[in-house]
Amino acid sequence: MNFLDDKIKTVQVTAKHLAVEFADGRNLHLPLSLFPTLAEAGPKARARWELCGAGTGIHWPLLNYDLSAAGLLRGEPEAPGIQRARKSGKYPNLTPEPPMALAEEPTVPRSRPRQTGEARPSVLVDNRHGTRRKRG
Repeated sequence: MNFLDDKIKTVQVTAKHLAVEFADGRNLHLPLSLFPTLAEAGPKARARWELCGAGTGIHWPLLNYDLSAAGLLRGEPEAPGIQRARKSGKYPNLTPEPPMALAEEPTVPRSRPRQTGEARPSVLVDNRHGTRRKRG
């Protein structure tokens, strides 16, 4: 028997239990206390789940949280020290940096004429710092 034999059919999460029905008819009821992320989540977030990994796992998109069928069957609790998403926080206001531009080097008198097919040297202009680097 391999892990693909343990395909999940449906999931139900209540305030106290996680109930999982497998495709082969087995049912599993685990206390929600084993999964603090689910226990602390609201009913709406707990109710929105989807199967992943060809039915071998469950994903809660609003929580960015996953459980595997194999781990559930072993009765494994949530990994200790898992970092859960924070409740609505403010993100810093980041301003994008100006893009770097490729510019032609200014025309400089040459000691010899340019040969046919000879490329004109280019420089990379970094608008952030006003610096120029010769491009090879």
